[in-house]
Amino acid sequence: MIKKFNTIAISRTDNIGDVVLTLPVAGIIRQYYPDSEIIFIGKTYTRPIIEASIFVNRFIDRDEIISNPTLLLDLNIDVIIFVFPDHALASLAREAKINVRIGSFHKMQHLWNCTHLINFTRRRSNLHESQLNFKLLKPLGIPTEIEKKDIPSLYGMQKISMLPDRLKKLLSVDKFNLIIHPKSHGHGKEWPPK
Repeated sequence: MIKKFNTIAISRTDNIGDVVLTLPVAGIIRQYYPDSEIIFIGKTYTRPIIEASIFVNRFIDRDEIISNPTLLLDLNIDVIIFVFPDHALASLAREAKINVRIGSFHKMQHLWNCTHLINFTRRRSNLHESQLNFKLLKPLGIPTEIEKKDIPSLYGMQKISMLPDRLKKLLSVDKFNLIIHPKSHGHGKEWPPK
């Protein structure tokens, strides 16, 4: 029998591409904990993509928590999953006495801030990044082996806002439109300006 958690938080406080690859975590949590509130903690600029998922109930800005640590207490979080290590946030979660704090065994700050440490490595794995994120769900009794073909249904991208007219007029309705995001803040291969 799966334990009941009222509020589960997913913390992914880095870049938008990584946030996109983490959204399926919310989808599978929703399958196993349909009545839980799912909070996604991220950077402000990732908010629109997170709020487009029907599996996320609420977005909380990381900087808002850092500037007002009592917010973690007010949210009554039962579980927090650190998909991306965030030392400051993990310390605050420990101080807030969140009962279940899940993180990677390979991150030093998780050794004293998390209650559950998951041993896996991203560098030497043949799994896709989004599949690796599921490994952190083991303490919740959720299966961690998810096939790539099953991941798209876990995004829940159904709350998509209408494109503003200023952007809509840049697209052609009778041609294939390709949008290129050439920069990655040095986190991946980048397209040079030329």
